Amino acid sequence: MLAPRYAFSARTAAARSSVAATSLVRAATYSVPTLVSAGQGQGFALVLALFLGALDGWFRLRVARTARSLVAETDALVISSAFASTRIPWSSVLAVEVWQRLNAVDYVALHYRAPNGNSVATCWEQGSREELLLFVRHCAELAQVAGLRRTVAFAHLGDRDVYAPLFGRLLVDLAVALLVGVLCEITGRAIGLGAAAGFLSTAMAAAPYRYREELVRSDDGVWRRRAKNGELTPLRVIPRSVGLWIRALSEP
Repeated sequence: MLAPRYAFSARTAAARSSVAATSLVRAATYSVPTLVSAGQGQGFALVLALFLGALDGWFRLRVARTARSLVAETDALVISSAFASTRIPWSSVLAVEVWQRLNAVDYVALHYRAPNGNSVATCWEQGSREELLLFVRHCAELAQVAGLRRTVAFAHLGDRDVYAPLFGRLLVDLAVALLVGVLCEITGRAIGLGAAAGFLSTAMAAAPYRYREELVRSDDGVWRRRAKNGELTPLRVIPRSVGLWIRALSEP
């Protein structure tokens, strides 16, 4: 008999359309302020650029996703996007964070060890709480089989797989703003507006990965936070986003 296959994937129209929605907001962010600056003035254009930059950053935090599906197989966790699939050995899975947001949106961030440091894959779906709970518990079981888990680690800005996409997207966004400026013959103004929106959006998208953090379970079963100097301090409260993962790892 085949083992049960647990997965979490974007299936509803809302989740599948997230790529189109984020692309639309992105296009508006780096073109509209420049287009309206001639008629409405630079002050209005700057305010609009900052507003759209914040909206773009919010979409990157709440709507965007990097994976179409996450599938827990016996020997690996499979991350599938629109163009490729990656198999992550269970020994390389570091943590699974989950959030439940408005409109019954269940959001998951999978942290794992990659060749260039730690990396993260994200996915979300509506009304799939039970599916998500089963998926996380099954992932914890398979991760424990691969080796006793005493640490929970997260991707952060020091990892190439985190900062490189952020920096790469910022360059592309500035290039789009420059192109619009060239077409409108106001290159300098377009670059300034694009930079204002781009840096704000990037700062918001980078916010979850600002700090390096590692949680360690001691022999007495207490979870502690590892400080920069290597010292372990007891956790007063387990972070809510990783609570489900830690509880699943602690189950006998």
